[in-house]
Amino acid sequence: LPNEGFMKLGSEGKAVSYKEVENNLDSYTFPLLNNGYFKLVFQTPCFFKKGWLPKWIDENYEGSLDNVKLKLISVCSSKPEYLGGFDIKKRKPKNSLFAIPSGSVYYFQVLENIEKKNIAELFNGKSLSEFDKAKEGFGIVNFSSMQEIQN
Repeated sequence: LPNEGFMKLGSEGKAVSYKEVENNLDSYTFPLLNNGYFKLVFQTPCFFKKGWLPKWIDENYEGSLDNVKLKLISVCSSKPEYLGGFDIKKRKPKNSLFAIPSGSVYYFQVLENIEKKNIAELFNGKSLSEFDKAKEGFGIVNFSSMQEIQN
């Protein structure tokens, strides 16, 4: 393909324009967590064993992930999705599971063991999905520090 142009896309053959852009995400540095707050935006639906709550968060909304103690402050999400599929190998439908929808936002506070540089690396672009759904591309999150949001 040329670096830019027009083409048909999708099963309906809709006309679209495209342009090659430079990928600067690898060199992006996240702002430091001066205030200890950050948010995670789910780019794909996510499966948690406890419904909308990750298994590593307890009933007091506190938990630890990779030796970083966190507190879940708030969640912004729409109604749940029930997703299944078809197991080609077993030739039968997969069980439908409750999933939080893509676009859901989870706000956290870092309580202790903070290595400011590594918080973004712990989450950004990673999957938090449980039930071994990470391999299927579910639960991918984007990280933003609250300092970045305020600016």
